[in-house]
Amino acid sequence: MSDKIILYSSNEAASRKTVTGWVSSNGTFFGDGAVAERAVRHDGCTHVSCAICRKLAKKPFFLCPECRRKNDIRRYRKMPVVEHDGTMPLYSEEEEEYFHDLSDAYDYADENGIAMKDLRLVICKPVFMEEIDEDYWEEDLAEGTELPAYIREAVGRLNKLLREHGPVSFEPGSTRPKL
Repeated sequence: MSDKIILYSSNEAASRKTVTGWVSSNGTFFGDGAVAERAVRHDGCTHVSCAICRKLAKKPFFLCPECRRKNDIRRYRKMPVVEHDGTMPLYSEEEEEYFHDLSDAYDYADENGIAMKDLRLVICKPVFMEEIDEDYWEEDLAEGTELPAYIREAVGRLNKLLREHGPVSFEPGSTRPKL
């Protein structure tokens, strides 16, 4: 760092400059240059051309709804098919609905006039409460100190309870049930 002194009132403290650049329709300034222009146009647009068919796609998507749906179906069909054990809930990618078991899904499909294959069911996976690591308080502790033994023991007991509690929710998995 310099020992030079520059006073607030000095002309060396600041100077007025004129800058040019791109401003998006959102009011965001991006500066000048080709990269800035691409960024500002993307920031300021509401729609883009679909990367596959060139129809309109609403931001933040790069594909139109039809092409996104086709991609979703292709991805779904590549998922492994497994026997559903009857314990894990199911999720319909098409309807964005959870079902306790296959019979609930069959009832839903029947009531809504949907073919079972069109529900695009996936077997859910359990979500567990995260365990606490002793390092959680590392930055709070004075340098060279450790958590007291009784707190380390309490953390161990809490983590054991969290594991024993079982799942707290479910989320869509990466396999589909055999129908």
